[in-house]
Amino acid sequence: MKKISLLLVLVLLFVSLMSGCSQPAAPTTAAPTTAAPTTAAPTTAPPAPAKDKLVIAMGAAPSELDGNGKNDSPSLQVRLQMYETLVALDESMNIIPAIAESWEYKDESTLVFKIREGVKFHDGTELKASDVAFSLIRGDQMGYVGNNLKVIDFEKSGATGDYEYTMVLKFPFAPVLSALTVGAAAMVSEAYVGDHDLDFLARNPNGTGPYMLKEWFEGDRIELVKFDDYWEETKGVKELVFRFIPEAANRAIEIEVGGVDIAYEISPNDTLRLQGDPKVQVAVGNNLSTVYIGFNYTKENLQDKRVRQAVSWALDLDPIVEAVYFGLGSQGKNLIAPSVWGYSENVPQYGYDPEKAKQLLADAGYPNGMTTKIWTSNNQQRMDIAEIMQNQLAAVGITAEVEVIEWGNFLVALQNKELDIYLLGISASTGDGDALYNQFHSTSPFSGNTGYYQNAELDALLEQSRLETDPVERAKVLEKVQQFVMEELPWIPVWHGVNSTGLGLDVEGFVNSPSGTHILKNVHFK
Repeated sequence: MKKISLLLVLVLLFVSLMSGCSQPAAPTTAAPTTAAPTTAAPTTAPPAPAKDKLVIAMGAAPSELDGNGKNDSPSLQVRLQMYETLVALDESMNIIPAIAESWEYKDESTLVFKIREGVKFHDGTELKASDVAFSLIRGDQMGYVGNNLKVIDFEKSGATGDYEYTMVLKFPFAPVLSALTVGAAAMVSEAYVGDHDLDFLARNPNGTGPYMLKEWFEGDRIELVKFDDYWEETKGVKELVFRFIPEAANRAIEIEVGGVDIAYEISPNDTLRLQGDPKVQVAVGNNLSTVYIGFNYTKENLQDKRVRQAVSWALDLDPIVEAVYFGLGSQGKNLIAPSVWGYSENVPQYGYDPEKAKQLLADAGYPNGMTTKIWTSNNQQRMDIAEIMQNQLAAVGITAEVEVIEWGNFLVALQNKELDIYLLGISASTGDGDALYNQFHSTSPFSGNTGYYQNAELDALLEQSRLETDPVERAKVLEKVQQFVMEELPWIPVWHGVNSTGLGLDVEGFVNSPSGTHILKNVHFK
């Protein structure tokens, strides 16, 4: 028994030794384990996806998105990313092709436009010359293009082919192409407009532009997305987000901290501050705008030009402009900006003379002064001007209450002739002195002739300025117009403006348009 046990032990020991000697080498590829991999993980994170959403801060929400709707600046800033006009302006205010790829004069009153083939509306339908004809008639009838299209004889004009539009003018008109660039004369779909009412069209745009509406968050933002069937190759991002930030200081903060990529209408004081910030780009350039003090001509006490002149003599504009605009831009000397074609400095000028103001008030029947209101939207610079005005007018016996209302309500009150003295800005968006016609002709709608001013003598001069085709002679007529309005003073010019736009350091391709309406189809990130 002991021998058997001993033998068994020896056998087991032998097997164990043999097993140790014959154990195979470890495999060349290790079995999966939870241990660290043989190849080290990258020491840096993978690159972030390219930015493809551009966020823009603007001062107010659009009033509507109908292509032929109201032409207030906030509406146009958004709409002109989605709609296009027959011809357009480049950054130097030169006429360039848009929906019309070319045009020619058949005679001095007849133009033939060749319409681009293959241009699609956002609903997928193709634009034809019949849509062009419809759009121009509708733009004129809607009334927000001012008098820009009144020169067209619509009965004789129309589509003369699927891709040809013939325009016949009532008379030779030198700035006709400039007139066609006005935003409210955008191209719309005849079929689409015919299928919907105005309320629907105001919120559901259908243009031919590089972007289309994604969603409108009332009171907060509007989101646009790139239109894949746009007729032209562009460098723009996939999405645009327009945020509504009324306070200029908050827009400046947002561009500083990276909350937005572009901030429109940076205030002068913030402009000076941001120009010293290495994290921000600031684009500043003279524009076509004039901030002005308007008078509602339907108010009896404001119909006498001596009252309007008295207000002007009561105001010391130099310190107002310096305090509010920090030396940017220039004090208003005329009712169109110096960068507008036809501008003249040979016009009546006013200064600060309180005694003269009191005398004019007395001559107008107000020896003990008068009571009125100064109205403004919630634009910080204009609110500041209104407060300074209030104090300066009080010194000559004009008691003025300041009323500040939201932009949309301000426009409604303006249209309803509810305002008295008011602060507003206007841009000669076509770059031509013909803007004076829209601003002061008695037939112009409230969007141009905001004070409803009427004067038959001025009407005649304005009409003459449209009939004259010789540039030298036309400039002389426009100078007479400017001399007349600066004597009558339906508005008091305060400031000729600049566009000041804040940009993130990685934003590229932005053009600071003198018109104040910036087209973003080629804006992208570096």
